[in-house]
Amino acid sequence: AAFAGLAVMTHKVNPKVHCDGLGKSLKLPFEVEPRWHLWVLLGFLLLEATDFPKAFVQQGAGLVVGTLCLLREPEVWSDTFASIRSRSFSAGAAAHVALFVFTILFMPLTVVEAPPELWAMLQAAMADGRALSPSWWAQSVPSSLPLVHMAMRQQIASQALYISKVLLSFALPLLLSSMQIWVKGYSIFIVILLMYSMNSPVWRYPHWGFVSLAYLAVAFWKLPAA
Repeated sequence: AAFAGLAVMTHKVNPKVHCDGLGKSLKLPFEVEPRWHLWVLLGFLLLEATDFPKAFVQQGAGLVVGTLCLLREPEVWSDTFASIRSRSFSAGAAAHVALFVFTILFMPLTVVEAPPELWAMLQAAMADGRALSPSWWAQSVPSSLPLVHMAMRQQIASQALYISKVLLSFALPLLLSSMQIWVKGYSIFIVILLMYSMNSPVWRYPHWGFVSLAYLAVAFWKLPAA
C-alpha cells in the first residue's frame, strides 16, 4: 500500500535521473523518469501476487491515500476540471476503465435460470418501478457471480482470470501514459472474456455484467483519440 501511494506522489513530482556523469557507453540521450519504472513494477507485483484480492485492495488503499495527498494541490483540481471540460481522451478512457473494473468485480455475468414468463414479469416490474430496485433483481432473476468471482471459483476458464488480472494490473499506468493504442487491446481482450463467459458451464442468458462488457468492447475500440 505504501509503495502504491509513493508511486502516485512520484508521478506528480516526476524526479529525473541525468546521465551526464556516466561514460559514453552508458550515457543516454534522454533523461530517465523513474516514475514509469515504479508503475510497471507495481503492475507486475499485483499480477504475480499470491493473494490477488488482498493485494488489489492494499494497492487500491495506497492509491487512494496518495491521491488524497495530491488533492491538496490546487493545480490538480484545475487540471482535472480542464480535462473533463475538454472531453479529452484521458477522461473518456478513465471513465470506461472505471466501468470495466466495476463490471467484472460487482455486476452479475449471467442469468443462471430464467424464471417463467420473464418478459411479462419485466414489463410489470418496469410499470410499477420495481425494476429500479437491486433487491428485486436479486430475488426475481437468479444470477451468477461477477466475472472475476466466477473465475476464482473455477466456474469459468482460468484464462479469463489471468486476462482480468492483467487488465486490472496495468490499467493505471496505461491511463497515465501518452499512448492511446492500448484501448484497442482492451477491446480485443474483452471480446475474449465474452467468449470465455459463454463457454462457462453455468452460462444461460446475458445479465447486466455481460451487457456492460459487450458495450465496453465496442466503446474501447471506438474511443476517439485526442
